[in-house]
Amino acid sequence: MSAVNVAVVIIVAVGIGLIWRIVGPAAGKGPQTVKAGYAVLCLMAAVAIAAVGRSSQYDHDLFLAAAKGDADAVASYLKLGASPNVAEGGRTALCAAIESGTENAATMLVRGGANLTAGCEDKTAIRAAIAHGMYEVQNEMKEMGAHM
Repeated sequence: MSAVNVAVVIIVAVGIGLIWRIVGPAAGKGPQTVKAGYAVLCLMAAVAIAAVGRSSQYDHDLFLAAAKGDADAVASYLKLGASPNVAEGGRTALCAAIESGTENAATMLVRGGANLTAGCEDKTAIRAAIAHGMYEVQNEMKEMGAHM
């Protein structure tokens, strides 16, 4: 789960707690207090939806950057909370980076927590790295616990 998604869960949980504290005791105090509680809940929901939407966009952008082999963009999107395990069309960002032939982009994803057991077509990610001559990526994956 990305940092953004964790933040959204915390925001929603805190929001529900606040609403419960406002609306629960206020139910007998009049409709204005109840309306204020519901307004706060709607605001919290809007913030949560916006944060999740932003995370999804970053995930897509991370995948595109990995497929282009743009290591700087991959690093930036990871810092923004994009998931290193994003997949599109059955390919993970790590496989896309390996297939792009850019060792730095693949290394960024490995260091960013990409799933090392994910398959790249008919090979494991580590075997795909070897097939593309990415021996530094292979070594990085081994250090992170990947098996052939």
